[in-house]
Amino acid sequence: MASTFPQLPQGTIWPLQITQAYAILLQSHMRAVRLLQSEDGEPVQLRLNAQTIKDQAIPLLRALEPAMPNSIDWVAECTVKIMEVITDLQLMAAELDVRYVLCLIFSYQKTAQMLPELPPESLMLSQYT
Repeated sequence: MASTFPQLPQGTIWPLQITQAYAILLQSHMRAVRLLQSEDGEPVQLRLNAQTIKDQAIPLLRALEPAMPNSIDWVAECTVKIMEVITDLQLMAAELDVRYVLCLIFSYQKTAQMLPELPPESLMLSQYT
């Protein structure tokens, strides 16, 4: 799972646009981490959050790179952290999908074992039309 998000580099008074972009990135990362740690995430919710973060964060990170030429390593580290949570959200959604399918298969097999064997003619639809 993704670790903490890097703090904005110290020693510089950053323009408002940079601090706002950082706040959006930080909030996106924190929201993803909370969702990953929760027990009740749904695959659709996880995927939508991953897509929202991707749609918001990638353009911000691209804009920060030229705006912070002396902090390229920091921008790269932020990019890695954002991509980690996006990947983690997508992986968790896929894992939940697999679990759901396995539960369906298990449930179907258990139900099939409990049903009596039906004669083939009872399965023919033509008798009901």
